[in-house]
Amino acid sequence: MNPITKTIAVFIAAGFFAAAPAAAGGPHAGFTGRPGMPAAAMMHTMHNHLVLPMEIVHHQQELDLNADQKAFIKKHLQDCLSEMAGLNWELQEAIQELEAVVREESVDEKTAAKKLEKILELENAIKKNRFLLMVRIKNKLEPQQLEKLRELKAESPARGAPKKAGQGRKNGPPKKRDALRMQTD
Repeated sequence: MNPITKTIAVFIAAGFFAAAPAAAGGPHAGFTGRPGMPAAAMMHTMHNHLVLPMEIVHHQQELDLNADQKAFIKKHLQDCLSEMAGLNWELQEAIQELEAVVREESVDEKTAAKKLEKILELENAIKKNRFLLMVRIKNKLEPQQLEKLRELKAESPARGAPKKAGQGRKNGPPKKRDALRMQTD
């Protein structure tokens, strides 16, 4: 990916997703949550109540999925992945088209806005696709399976959480640099 494409991608991901809720009626438009809570934090909170497909795949034995549930989840996961592949292909094409527009010495604002709108539509379609898959999977699980999944999530460390001393190492104590880092934490 060339520098212009990277810049466009970062700009879209960072700036427009932070600004889009405000432009659509404030940071809490369409959400119910605590006042002052950013939309991204509310979305993160919602994800705590939804089911990530890979969690189901990873814990399918512990959840005791029946044949109907397995078939349903596999079908909807495959459908979602197939649709996402097409959307991602279109998204990359749209980013390249916007890049070509902004590369010019004088940028036609209407054309750039139209290309950007297409990118945002595709990104929203991708997010909607993923979100609805999580809802469908959650709705297919029994209450006791959802409770078991919550327990399994609570037992496992959060993704990106700092590791405890020696965790993840096969042999011996932490290295000296790891010990120094732990002292400064």
